[in-house]
Amino acid sequence: VVGKKGHRITAADMGQFAAYGCSELRVYRRLKAVIFSTGDEVIEAGRMRQAGQIFDSNRPILAGLLQQEDIQIIDGGIIADEKEALVAGYQSGLAGADIILCSGGASDGVEDHSQYALREIGAELLFWRLAMKPGRPMAAAHKAGKMIFCLPGNPVAAFVCFKLLVAPAIDALSGRTPRQPLVVKIKSGFQHKKQAGRAEYLRAVIQTDSTGQQQIALHGRKGAGVISSVTGADGLVEIPMDAAGVAPGDVLNFIPFQEQAL
Repeated sequence: VVGKKGHRITAADMGQFAAYGCSELRVYRRLKAVIFSTGDEVIEAGRMRQAGQIFDSNRPILAGLLQQEDIQIIDGGIIADEKEALVAGYQSGLAGADIILCSGGASDGVEDHSQYALREIGAELLFWRLAMKPGRPMAAAHKAGKMIFCLPGNPVAAFVCFKLLVAPAIDALSGRTPRQPLVVKIKSGFQHKKQAGRAEYLRAVIQTDSTGQQQIALHGRKGAGVISSVTGADGLVEIPMDAAGVAPGDVLNFIPFQEQAL
């Protein structure tokens, strides 16, 4: 067997198929995804920022992540905090794409309209909120075989949710057998307290201790809005849901980022 259904073709596979004498293959078509951000305070990078405004970093992050998955991207821009505008954005996305990725508006605030908009378009809600940090205010729904992901507004939370939840769903929709994250067990080089009942995914790097052994060290400042905690990080360290904290020497699951791997 040279190749099986559900396998994503790599550079090595291309050589193997060619060596076998195969010049053409039947594959799944590339998926299309529309991405947009929500919020009256969000503006495009490059514009003059006024008091109370922030530059939109989530769409560039999501675009980069989708490019790594070889997904065709439709830029839906920034949508205001209005129910009708969000409904129109969902409807437009469903008409032209296989996946909708929107960030912001997934909480329960006065200006968070995702739940209303999903009901309005007749989408079936799969889940709302997660027992994880960062990433609690996330929702997913589907309609007519198409997926809608409502990601948190904080950029680090959106990044983590994409890696852990959206990427495997993209695999399934693409015809690929969903990947299982590569998990490496490494001892902790830090101390951390958390609330039991939810998992935490902290940005981390791998360092060498005084004995020459590898250990996990936290990277950057904490907080779901601190993008610099992701840049330069080697991956995520998982703090289990039932744990109330971490002590140096505890063995933890470390999930390396694709960007930092070979």
